[in-house]
Amino acid sequence: MVSTDRVSPQDRIQLLRQRCIKALGYDQFQAAHAFLKAANDADDDVVDDDDALEAGGEQFGGLHDSDEQTQARLVQILGPDKVHFSSLIDQLIFMEDSL
Repeated sequence: MVSTDRVSPQDRIQLLRQRCIKALGYDQFQAAHAFLKAANDADDDVVDDDDALEAGGEQFGGLHDSDEQTQARLVQILGPDKVHFSSLIDQLIFMEDSL
């Protein structure tokens, strides 16, 4: 096993990406990654102002959904037996955005 003490953040991202692709297949991984990335970006665009409209609802095709709606969509994309990979994909997106 490779020691993670000396692995760069870019290498960790690549390893996690490869793990997800191996388990899900490229197309399923890409679909889930794109959906979660868009949902995260929509959440980031929410303006914290009482008079402002929430950017991310209609503007992003309903991507600013409730957790239940997001989970239901992930089940559609990944299937019920692989939906747990969504947490790894979400972690991957966080790591990518942190660079």
